[in-house]
Amino acid sequence: MKSPKLLVLAATVLAIGGGLYFYWRHTAAHPASDDSYLQAGVLNITQQVSGAIVAVDATENQLVAQGDTLFTIDTSALLAAQQAAPAQLDAARQSSFRPAQTSPQPTRSGRVPSRPPQKQKPILTVGKAR
Repeated sequence: MKSPKLLVLAATVLAIGGGLYFYWRHTAAHPASDDSYLQAGVLNITQQVSGAIVAVDATENQLVAQGDTLFTIDTSALLAAQQAAPAQLDAARQSSFRPAQTSPQPTRSGRVPSRPPQKQKPILTVGKAR
């Protein structure tokens, strides 16, 4: 049987180690300094479109609600891209329907077949929804 002194020493070391671990985890989750403390969660704000910010509607430390406008983004580049999109779509559709210009390939004997190549069917067909 082990001596009681050794068991008490092991329990004390484990208790101190466990306390230090929980203190370390607490300070990582709740940062503080001698002059200030932080008790709010940090929130990252990301954009869904790119552009220059033309107006900031919120002030520092202002309480905001869901749906409030925080800033306004210049939409001129977005509108230009939106207006150019139909033309780019039409150009892509027209280029995808051009039949491929292929020349007959020689056979193993070196002869070129006399039959002209068949027309290729378009891969994508566009029609109206019914």
